[in-house]
Amino acid sequence: MLSVHQPALYIVDELGKMELFSREFLKFMDRVLQGNFLLTYGKKLRHPIKDRLLSLPGLESFEINPSNREQLYLRLKQLIESRL
Repeated sequence: MLSVHQPALYIVDELGKMELFSREFLKFMDRVLQGNFLLTYGKKLRHPIKDRLLSLPGLESFEINPSNREQLYLRLKQLIESRL
């Protein structure tokens, strides 16, 4: 029998409007909300799900823009490595 383990960390990279149109993605996000996760998103995204995610306590979220993309990559890489 296979056992299913909760991942140590979920990473949702560049949450966008296309993901939010997907029922499967929204079901997945309901599961993610029960776990440990990082979220990156673009500032222009306006959606109630994004607002809900950003209001969660303990969420680590990062806004991506052209001027911080490279620095953010290094920061997230270090953060992920420290969690695994």
